Amino acid sequence: MRQKSGVFAQEATTDYHCSYCGKSFAHKFYLKEHENRHRGQFRLYCPVCQKGFMSSTGLKGHLANQHSRTKDYRCPHCDKAYSYKHHLKEHMLHKHRAAL
Repeated sequence: MRQKSGVFAQEATTDYHCSYCGKSFAHKFYLKEHENRHRGQFRLYCPVCQKGFMSSTGLKGHLANQHSRTKDYRCPHCDKAYSYKHHLKEHMLHKHRAAL
């Protein structure tokens, strides 16, 4: 086994299965990261809303999309607002069973 970017490289198999949902992983490292999500164990938290993230990339994307942009797309059924029109469409379909 050799080390690559701080993670030990392993044979590419799907021998690692999540004990919570059964999802398969090729590497034990990614299984552990995934299972931590089920347990609510995150490495990083958003300083604005406290949402948890496993990576700095995920946190940076969240900050840019959720807290740095103007939320011009407002739901006509509740007080939710979104930065992207497609997020509003998804919200309306799932929460209000309505189309935009």
